[in-house]
Amino acid sequence: MKKMDFQLWNAICILDLDIFDSSVVISCCSKWGVGLVVVGLEAPLAAGLANDLVKARIISFGPSTEDAALEGSKSFI
Repeated sequence: MKKMDFQLWNAICILDLDIFDSSVVISCCSKWGVGLVVVGLEAPLAAGLANDLVKARIISFGPSTEDAALEGSKSFI
């Protein structure tokens, strides 16, 4: 996996990580000893990434699949 050249307080951005594949994200977290995952995009949240991270005992910041689906279903007129 390719990492960016900068680090801030041990935060690392991995550019080529497939965030839609929970098993890849979980594997990466295990490999790098990640203590917290912040999921900011709606699509991976709706696909269940936060739920899968919790099941894998990895702390995540982001709504569950059900909450993300509710937010994504809103239409603003």
